[in-house]
Amino acid sequence: MIIFLSNTALFLTGYLINQGLTKRLRLVYTQATYYGFIGGMDIKPTHFLQLLVLLCATIITSLPTYAEHTINILPSDQKRNLGPGISWYEDSEGDLTFEQVKSLPISAFKPSDIYTFNQGYTSSSYWLKLNLEFAPDLINSHWLMEIPFPLLDYVALYLPDNEGGFSVIHTGDRSPFEQRDIDTTDFVFGITPKQQFNTYYLHIKTQDSLQVPLYLWSERAFPKHNSLMTGLQGIYFGIMVVMVLYNLFIFLSVRERSYLYYISYISAFTLFQASMQGYSFEYFWPNNTWWANINIPFFGVLALFFASLFARDILHTKLELPKFDKALLVIASALFFTLPIVLFGSYFAGIYAAIFSTFIFFNLVLVTGITAALKGNRTAKVFVIAWAIFLISGVISMLGMMNIIPLEYGSQSAIQIGSALEVILLSMALADRINLIEKEKAEIEAESKKVLLEANKQLENSNRLKDEFIATISHEIRTPMNGVLGSTQLLLDTQLNEGQKSYVDTINQSGQTLLEILNNILDYSKIEADKLSIEESEFNLEQIINECADFFSVISAQNRVKLYVRIHKDTPKIIKSDPCLLYTSDAADDLLCVD
Repeated sequence: MIIFLSNTALFLTGYLINQGLTKRLRLVYTQATYYGFIGGMDIKPTHFLQLLVLLCATIITSLPTYAEHTINILPSDQKRNLGPGISWYEDSEGDLTFEQVKSLPISAFKPSDIYTFNQGYTSSSYWLKLNLEFAPDLINSHWLMEIPFPLLDYVALYLPDNEGGFSVIHTGDRSPFEQRDIDTTDFVFGITPKQQFNTYYLHIKTQDSLQVPLYLWSERAFPKHNSLMTGLQGIYFGIMVVMVLYNLFIFLSVRERSYLYYISYISAFTLFQASMQGYSFEYFWPNNTWWANINIPFFGVLALFFASLFARDILHTKLELPKFDKALLVIASALFFTLPIVLFGSYFAGIYAAIFSTFIFFNLVLVTGITAALKGNRTAKVFVIAWAIFLISGVISMLGMMNIIPLEYGSQSAIQIGSALEVILLSMALADRINLIEKEKAEIEAESKKVLLEANKQLENSNRLKDEFIATISHEIRTPMNGVLGSTQLLLDTQLNEGQKSYVDTINQSGQTLLEILNNILDYSKIEADKLSIEESEFNLEQIINECADFFSVISAQNRVKLYVRIHKDTPKIIKSDPCLLYTSDAADDLLCVD
């Protein structure tokens, strides 16, 4: 019997050691082994009693205690983190009243030993209990209790009075902004302790991540803190707005589609951050509580949708990475169709669809950027650095919101710092891309100019050869033509009847016209060479027109076409010009007509 009890005691001790309750149990186990308390061995009763007493004492001291923790507030305190002093109760059904919660035993509340109470995404409501003991001289002093997380739907603070009762302040982003106790983006309550020991209750329920960072501020310290945080937020949103305006100006100048996607992405993400920090609810839609909750996942998904289009365009995935381009199109479509789920479907379904799409999207874009960078895309290298920074900050923030890491390491400051660095780096990547485009354009223009100069040289050489050819041919034709004209002139000096004389005159005039045509060809060459000179002389216009008619009369007669001359009465007979270079005007039909 003693052997059985000894083995049972050793088993319980070993189990408790494996559970890691206390180090003292390891000592018990070591002592038992040392004295030979193993099944089947002889042990002395005194040793066994010593073992049982030690084991019972160890187990009793290891049991959890339910004494509530009280935070002491001193006159020197300016800021106190109340998180470690919280005890909490989960109301999974969400139907308990304050009177029911207040009457719960102390053991029903679980102590919280972390700086920020965080339950992640949950459908339960939670009751938080907080005991504060103020120094005697702090009774009736003014303090501020802050919850710097503006996304809680329902918040109720129950404050004790000096008669044993409680007053309540209701707020949350499901209530109009004007109902807040103090006009700030976060939830801030003014408290005035009526006695030294005070117990406060908080009732929290939300569809977003349930995070309750809780601080107590002195009335003097909080305005300085609030001004500092507002200034830091102003710097962040100032950077984002400046980047939007700067890139909008560049887009209007260069008309690059990448800039349009980038501006849309930054704008949507800035609105997302403004909603996360509570500024959108305070300044844009303080009374629209439905949109105040829905717009956060909506703008988040919309920002990622434009980011996917921007990534496709800046990385040239359609031409350089067609497989990744198809994947980006699929995720962009998934993000686009998530928007109506967020707006009109289940809130939790929209949240988890957005989280799932976001996880795939971030990793896909990072892998695509790395692949493009490995292929020598210089812009992709800057893109990868920017996206990696944003991805790390986003993961830290998401892990904090899902209660995987402590919130003090996963606060919104991480994603704000990361996003600010990202938009600056992406703007640099876009500028680098524009510089590359301008450089390529300059190289193409220089190459085009080089080709054009070479073509001009070839054209000039061709024109020179053409002019030389025309001059040579004209000279070769002019020599026999002069012989023809000379022969017709001699023939006119012989005895000819009227018919023969008319034919010879026609031959002579045609020869003269052909000679003038040759001269015109030479003049054309002179015009191209910028060497043409115009001679002015007086001549009879009517005579030239008649000679022209005589030239075409034979051909007209052969074709049975009537040819006659009509000269306007206001046409001068004698004009001064170069008769060899004279061209007919649009009124030539009035001078020379064919019927």
